[in-house]
Amino acid sequence: MFPVLHEASTPNTALLTPEVAGNIFTSMWGVVSANFAGVAVLLGSVAGLMIAAKLINGARKGKVRV
Repeated sequence: MFPVLHEASTPNTALLTPEVAGNIFTSMWGVVSANFAGVAVLLGSVAGLMIAAKLINGARKGKVRV
């Protein structure tokens, strides 16, 4: 990001620099948060369907008055 001046030009041989680690963490966090939102929506819809199925079955048996 910022220009760094070196007196001697030595190539950086480190594979995992702080910048690379930050980029990896940011991309992984994006994937995890997107998947978490998807899983939360999926679980919510499944719970809603289960409640609706119980109400429909109860109404068919005459236990629940609609």
